[in-house]
Amino acid sequence: MKMNIEETKEAIKVMQAYVDGVGIEFCYCGGWLTATTPIWNWEKVDFRIAKPKELTLEEKVKAKYPDYEVLMFAVNEGTGWLSYGFNNTNRVTHTTAQSDPRFQGYVYIHSENDWLVSNKPTKSSRNKYIQPIAVLFNKDCN
Repeated sequence: MKMNIEETKEAIKVMQAYVDGVGIEFCYCGGWLTATTPIWNWEKVDFRIAKPKELTLEEKVKAKYPDYEVLMFAVNEGTGWLSYGFNNTNRVTHTTAQSDPRFQGYVYIHSENDWLVSNKPTKSSRNKYIQPIAVLFNKDCN
């Protein structure tokens, strides 16, 4: 198989990414699959550097606060009130969260880079309560 210079440069980028531990994908039957141990057959197979996985909001919160147990809020479809629970089973109210000795605060997001942790409900500039996205609990407190 003949490869022009640009194709060779792209192949080198993909192979170097693989050497560096970055995920690689190959096209098979019209879909992209993960290549764990690629066989570099550039004539018959297309390879690419895998696109980074977009983190969920919960993954982002847990990554930002790794030293805490994070419980995410979920909107109750009937009332619109937010609730959270251990393993999404036992629901807990704001009052019981604040009375828990492990309680550290509520997590609010004002913008992509502006996160706030407060131990009480927080109001916006329009004097309306902002809905928190998570609650932080200390992992080590008994």
